[in-house]
Amino acid sequence: MLGTSHLLRRSIEYDVPRFRQFEQTLYFWYRGLHEGSTVSKRHLKRQRQRNQQVKKRPHGKQDSVLVLEYYSRAFQLFHEELTRSGCASSEVHPIRRRFWQFIPPGEYDLQTGRSYLQTYLRTLEGEMQQTISKSSLAYWLHLYRRLSPGHVGEDSRPVTIALTRAILEIAIQKYARFDLCDRVCGSKDVPIDKVLGGLLMAPTFEPERRLLSETGNQLVLSQFTCADLVEFYSLEKLAYETYQAAATLRSIGKGALFVVKDNPAGFITERTDDLTDMLQYYDARQQNFHASATGVVFDSLSEGIAAGHILLPMYNVDHVTSESLKDLFTKALGIEFTAPIVLNFLWGRFNQNHRQSRWYEEGP
Repeated sequence: MLGTSHLLRRSIEYDVPRFRQFEQTLYFWYRGLHEGSTVSKRHLKRQRQRNQQVKKRPHGKQDSVLVLEYYSRAFQLFHEELTRSGCASSEVHPIRRRFWQFIPPGEYDLQTGRSYLQTYLRTLEGEMQQTISKSSLAYWLHLYRRLSPGHVGEDSRPVTIALTRAILEIAIQKYARFDLCDRVCGSKDVPIDKVLGGLLMAPTFEPERRLLSETGNQLVLSQFTCADLVEFYSLEKLAYETYQAAATLRSIGKGALFVVKDNPAGFITERTDDLTDMLQYYDARQQNFHASATGVVFDSLSEGIAAGHILLPMYNVDHVTSESLKDLFTKALGIEFTAPIVLNFLWGRFNQNHRQSRWYEEGP
């Protein structure tokens, strides 16, 4: 779950009991970050004592996790190549111009604007389907989880990044193949010279080759080059366009004026100050985690960690850096970073014992 821009000062293997203690500390840090509270010195002292006890346990055969990942430095090289070639995350997908250049510029009423936007949304979905359906679900999710959440359009707000990712993941779940494709495979099923298009055979990637040879079978990207990364970011830009069109539909439905422009080709909305304030107030409302992706609504969260509570990863759209976690990683795991990095994921608490809502249990 680490970002792809840097490596750790050293590869760390840690045992599972110690990692469980780390989860406990991480929860209290997370709650303090998002609820405005701080971790008490008493708790940190108890945590250090538990960690010392764990260190004194006899070390027999244990499960371990290796922090260094096979793709990290390769992805760094790919992104450097994208930068040299002039690819920018803020560039607009060409589909915007291709579609809106044929719509006469001007102001449109609600019904006409809605019709244009709905046609645009169907066009965007068709483009995403065409690309996504060529590869497997395993390929798309394996790749997407390993790319740092960032903006791919003019709007760089964290909420926009989260919604863009959600849109693309929905499209992936809907259109991706369920069988494995030749772009992803098990690390023990292909020779290392086939992983990442053979890039790992370069002398500098000897640690990655050793990592794959010494660890168990895992999914790896096989026929993957910088061109595939360009394809993926183009796909993410389509998801961003979908977000923009859907957000515009909401705005004109609440009274904003829909305007098509021609330089550059696209669309905007014109709002009154009152409508702008109303939308901002609504979007800034407090949102707590109270439902799963399948629509199961939970009871209210209880305080503290109890049996059945686990930590689940969530996208780090706020770009919290390792500097905020420095003490936590150092004290709990002995990990030091060569420089601050942006983690791909943070952890959120999830209670497996939550009761489902009465409606879900009994039906409508």
